[in-house]
Amino acid sequence: MKTLPELPQELTDLIIDNLHSDLISLRACTLTCHSWLHRSRRLLHSRVRIGEYFVDLDRYSDPNVAHYVRELELYMVVSGHTCQRVTTEPLWQMISRFPSVNTLTIRDLEVPRLSPNKMSILQTLCKQLRSLTLINVEFKGPDQFIEFIDSCDQLTHLNIPRIKFFDRHADIDALAHSLSSLAESGSPIPGHRIKCLSLGTFSDHVTTTVELWFAALVASGSLQASIISRDACIDGPVNFDPIFSAIGPSSMDLQISCKGGTRYKNKADTGINHCPNLRSITFISPPDYTPTAHSPYTRSRGRPTPSSASLTTSQHCKQNQLWILPLLSQVVSPSHRLRTITFQVHWSTTCSVNSDFLSQVSNILTKRTEAFGGLKELILIVQHHFGSGSPFRTRYRPRSSSAGENDSGARTKEERQQMNRSRDKKFKLFVEVTVRYRLADVIKKGVVVLLDFPQGGGSLRITTDTLQDLSTGFHLH
Repeated sequence: MKTLPELPQELTDLIIDNLHSDLISLRACTLTCHSWLHRSRRLLHSRVRIGEYFVDLDRYSDPNVAHYVRELELYMVVSGHTCQRVTTEPLWQMISRFPSVNTLTIRDLEVPRLSPNKMSILQTLCKQLRSLTLINVEFKGPDQFIEFIDSCDQLTHLNIPRIKFFDRHADIDALAHSLSSLAESGSPIPGHRIKCLSLGTFSDHVTTTVELWFAALVASGSLQASIISRDACIDGPVNFDPIFSAIGPSSMDLQISCKGGTRYKNKADTGINHCPNLRSITFISPPDYTPTAHSPYTRSRGRPTPSSASLTTSQHCKQNQLWILPLLSQVVSPSHRLRTITFQVHWSTTCSVNSDFLSQVSNILTKRTEAFGGLKELILIVQHHFGSGSPFRTRYRPRSSSAGENDSGARTKEERQQMNRSRDKKFKLFVEVTVRYRLADVIKKGVVVLLDFPQGGGSLRITTDTLQDLSTGFHLH
C-alpha cells in the first residue's frame, strides 16, 4: 500500500505559522500528529494575558505546556462586587510555573501591597526578562522602584509609560548619592544592560527620580536608544531639557513623542543642543484629541479650559506638527553623525496634509548645513486614518441599488472596495506630489526621502534621479 510522501518539517512549520490567529485550527493541529504538536503549542501558548478575563488556571499546570509561554501580560484582577483589587494564590502559583518568559507587561499593580511570597515570585520572574513594560504601576518610593529594576539584571528593553509613587515625600537626595556612589566605585547601575529605554509622562516627584536614574544610566554607556513621550494635554507646557542634558554627548538614537503638541511652547532654548552626537532622531506626532462643536472645552489638570474648538479637523492635524520645528531648528551635529531623521504624522485626508510644515522642514535642513551636512535619509511615515470627520466619509458613498435587484449586496460591496482603492490612490498621489515639491531642495542635496504608508501597505523611495518621476504605484510590503 502506497503512502503519501511526508512534507519536510520546515514546510509544515511554515504552514502552521500562517494559522497564528486561528486558535481553533491550532488546537486541532495539536491533536493531529506528534510532529505538529510543538509548533502549534508554541503559537497557542506563546502569549498569556492574566487578569483581564478569565484564565484557566489548570491549563498551565503541565510543565510541558507552561514552558511555551514567552510573553506574559499581568493585570490586577478586579472584583465585580466590591471593586477592590484582589489576587488569588492559585494565580500567582500559575505565574511561578513559567520558566521561559522573556517579555512582561504589568498594568495597574500596587507593588507595596504584595505579600513577601508574591514579591519573591515576581522578582524571580524578572530575573529572566529581556523586555519589561510598566503601565500605571505604583511603587512605595524611589528606592523600591530602583530595587525592582535592579532585580531585572538581564533586561535590555524597558518601557515605562506611567508609574506612581505611594510616598510623595521620599528622600531624592539619598537616591542621588547612592547612584553617584555606584558610578564612582565602578559598580553597575541598576538596569545597566538596558539598550532601549522608553519614558512616558510622570508626576513631578516621579520625574525627578526617573531623570536622576536616566542620567546615571546614560553615563554608564550602555544605552543605545531612548524614546521620550510627553503629554502636553495633561501636564501643561512640555520640557525636554533635563532629558537632553542627561543624554549630553552620548551617541544614541532618539525618539521624541509629544501628544497635545499644539500647546508646546516655542522656547528660545529647547535643550536639544546638548546632544551633538545623535545618530538618528524620530519625531512622533501621536493622534491628538480634536475638539468638536459638541465639546468646546478641553480639560487641563482637571479644570475645563477653552479649546481650539473652532478649528476644523484638518487645521488641528496641521497644528499638531508645530512642536517639531523649534526642536529641529536647534539640532546640532558638528561631526555630522546625524544620518537619519524620521517624521511620523497622522494625516487623514488631503486637507490635513501639512505642506507648510514640509516647506519649513526643507528650509531648516537646507540652510543649517553645519548640523545636517551628514544627513543621508529623511523618512516620512504617514499614519493614514479615515475617521468620522473625514470628508471622504460623505463625499464618496456607494450608491444604493433599487429594491428589485438581486445582486444589490454584491454590487455595493464591489463599489465600496473600488471606492477604498480609489480613495487611497488619490491620497497617496497627493502626498507624493506634495513631498516631491516641498522637499525638492533637500532631495537635490543627496538626501534620500522614504515615504511610507503603514496602513496602506505601500512605500516609495525618492532620490535625486527619480525626483521628477511621479510614481504610478507604490512598492507593497
